[in-house]
Amino acid sequence: MSEQLRQNGYIRADGASCGEPAGDLELFKLGAATLRQLAHAGIVPRRDYGEHAGARPDALLISRDDAGRPSVRLVVEFKDAGRLARAGAGAAVAGKVASDYCAPLGCPLAAISDGETACWVAVDPATASWRFVEREDGYPLDTPVDLGDEGRDEVAATVERVRRELNPTTRRLERSAAVDPTRLAEQTWQAIWLASGENPERCLESFVEVLLFKFLSDLGILDRDRTGRATSFAHVADLPPEESLSYYCDVVRPRIEHLFPAGVEETPVIGGLALAPGNRDHSLLFAEILGNFRDAGPLRRIDPEFKSRIFERFLKKNISRKNWGQFFTPRNVVKAIVEMSGIERLAPGETVADPFCGVGGFLLEPLIHKRPHDFRSEAAEALRYLGFDRDRKAVSLAKANMLIHLSEVLEGDPGAPAKLSSVVNETFETKDNSIAGSLTCTPREEWDLVMTNPPYVVTGTAAQRRILSRDPKFARYYSVPGSGVENLCLQMVIAGLRPVRRAFVIVPDGLLLRHSEEALKRHLLRTCRLEAVISLPPDTFYSTPKKTYVLVFSKKQVPGNAQAHGVLTYLIGETGETRDARRFPIEANDLPALVSAFRKFQADPGAFSGESPAERLDDPRARVEPIEAFAPERHWLVDRWRPEEERRALGLLDPVEAIAPPALAERLREVSDSLRELGAMVEETSEVERPLRLATASLGDRARFRLSIGKRVLKQDLFGKPPGPIPLYSANVTEPFGHVHDSNLEDFSHPSVLWGIDGDFQLAVKEAGVEFATTDHCGRIEILDGRIDPGYCRAALAGARAHGFDRTLRPSLRRVRELGVEIPIGPDGEPDRAAQRALAAAYDSVVGSLADAAKQLGSLAGLQLDLTEGLMNSGDRADNGRDVRDRLSAAHTG
Repeated sequence: MSEQLRQNGYIRADGASCGEPAGDLELFKLGAATLRQLAHAGIVPRRDYGEHAGARPDALLISRDDAGRPSVRLVVEFKDAGRLARAGAGAAVAGKVASDYCAPLGCPLAAISDGETACWVAVDPATASWRFVEREDGYPLDTPVDLGDEGRDEVAATVERVRRELNPTTRRLERSAAVDPTRLAEQTWQAIWLASGENPERCLESFVEVLLFKFLSDLGILDRDRTGRATSFAHVADLPPEESLSYYCDVVRPRIEHLFPAGVEETPVIGGLALAPGNRDHSLLFAEILGNFRDAGPLRRIDPEFKSRIFERFLKKNISRKNWGQFFTPRNVVKAIVEMSGIERLAPGETVADPFCGVGGFLLEPLIHKRPHDFRSEAAEALRYLGFDRDRKAVSLAKANMLIHLSEVLEGDPGAPAKLSSVVNETFETKDNSIAGSLTCTPREEWDLVMTNPPYVVTGTAAQRRILSRDPKFARYYSVPGSGVENLCLQMVIAGLRPVRRAFVIVPDGLLLRHSEEALKRHLLRTCRLEAVISLPPDTFYSTPKKTYVLVFSKKQVPGNAQAHGVLTYLIGETGETRDARRFPIEANDLPALVSAFRKFQADPGAFSGESPAERLDDPRARVEPIEAFAPERHWLVDRWRPEEERRALGLLDPVEAIAPPALAERLREVSDSLRELGAMVEETSEVERPLRLATASLGDRARFRLSIGKRVLKQDLFGKPPGPIPLYSANVTEPFGHVHDSNLEDFSHPSVLWGIDGDFQLAVKEAGVEFATTDHCGRIEILDGRIDPGYCRAALAGARAHGFDRTLRPSLRRVRELGVEIPIGPDGEPDRAAQRALAAAYDSVVGSLADAAKQLGSLAGLQLDLTEGLMNSGDRADNGRDVRDRLSAAHTG
């Protein structure tokens, strides 16, 4: 028997083993006891552990069945501080733990920690194969492995969560129990916008207010006001529709404002409904919205991912997106910066700030994964969070956003509203007493972490500088010359940081390019260590197609000290979503790889000097540049420092084909000949015999057509799951949105024409007997009349776009049902199917010819004329090319 087991009190007087309570599990802190000894004590299953019998795990969490037999649920391995931050160290340790502990113990989960970094590992005990566990957002699960009195219950809860939510195929967690009010958000926006014409900002404020109303009522916080009048959601929803809005505004709203009063700057938590109580239509609409919320059921547990993306969903509405990008940062970018920030390692009471906070994403995202105890546990002291913004509406939404993020705090605690109200008002503050906004703050070494996306404009900066220069205090504070608002913002961040503390600041390319910013760059290099410059792709932000970058720097203890290490540069190609107006999720996402490279670099920056740092980072998008390359008089557009061929290989530039004049002339002749052939093919279609008579067949004729739309399917419903055999179509009806195992449709006995409800009104034919599935962005026309050809029907419907269908005037089910199809009629008075097929073939031929012509012309777009072809031999040309690249490389920072 191991002496350690007796000293730790794990062996009772009767000889039975019993660990420390950790949730519903037993915790054993070990390190000296072997598997053979643990089996003898009844802590692990009694069996022959063979070559692993002498293995000594650091800690175990076990469960027991009714007969008291143990089952190991978690193996814990501790390493020296900073060990896991080294490149490849985590994988090496995980492999050893999987083979030496998890496999012999039959344990499917391990946790590894060095006190700073934590990794959770899913293991197949039968094969000892393993993978790091990922959260729902694709980042590694890194819940701290704290086995002390305050942390072990969380470790046990994480073990249970992984058991419940882990997808065994992807090793990614998938939440199932939380409420996702996405559909409610969509319905509310559409209803309010259609009724009032308000922009998404006002619609969003209205949705958040009703969401808080329902949520607070579900928790029992909203029951009656101080005079005894009912304030519950159920009471208001049961009122006559004409009365509910007025009653809410007169009775319930004041109660919410009393529970969550405005701060000293008078910015409220609820910003105002976009509905007027005196408007009867608005009253009826409000009652309808309440009905939708009631149908959705209780809102006690709101999906954390929804909390993170609620504002993003509304920004996808294209009414006034240009006004929102200035204070909204895409969630994927926020997540990556939070993951790099090290915020989980800040000590209680230290300060994280966003002086240009918008709706609060940088301050609230950490509350989901990185700081799960802040404001939620009486025993855990929180960080101090500070967010300022000039826009009162944005701050109001940030306050409501914080209530949603901390929604579980309100459950079961009558005093929670007062506590949370104080927290919310201390966190977010409006700075609108001057057009300089947050710039009127003048912090001096007060912040331990800054994550921010300042406004970036040049016009109007002179007025702000004039206002600031009139006050000597501001004039001294903002003493570095420059031309953009972001210049002033960066000065504030640098001054506000405490020594050795870090900032992440998103800036436009102009700040890194303009000669007028040389003094600012010199100031940054003198006072701070430049740690990373990250290139984001164009159109990352809603409001601007401009190129943006993330500057990462930390404050020097002594200004002017030389920087000893280089600077990590990273080129992001994709951010996990399309960079158009719709912002659909996509698989391509370079941000998690950026986080991994940044962590490796930060573990030992000096190790990446010299040759081939990109190979040591194992990522071609990463490169460590010497600090000398960042001279103040040179531009810092780090993506432009890479050779063109390298950027093309990374997909950052469209491919360019170099072509000599003779080859170009031949290519033009080929394209010209092809276009003439296509023209002849189009002329042939004019010879198709036209029908003598046409008759209109209404798509609303239920004897001939059956119209329907599919069911709602989100990308997250498909991601990480094994695809099925059935194609699923959405707005793009020519390419599947995904593949599923079961269709939402039942009858495939008739041919169908699919149409895209959103997008460019695409059309596609599905023959009878072909099984498929549809989302709510895809409509289906079943052709019940066998005399109507589906190919002709599709061709005839294509003209509907000429009637106005586009991304704005959507081809809804009702609008499509109102369309008619002109059907060729034969001499017998019946639909002429042969004529339909001939016309459909002619249509396809013309459309195909147009596509071919576009392709032929498009082949000329990426050509680059090479005048050196034929003037020198290939060896000379290669040497000359290297000489040119060498000269350009030498001047790449100029």
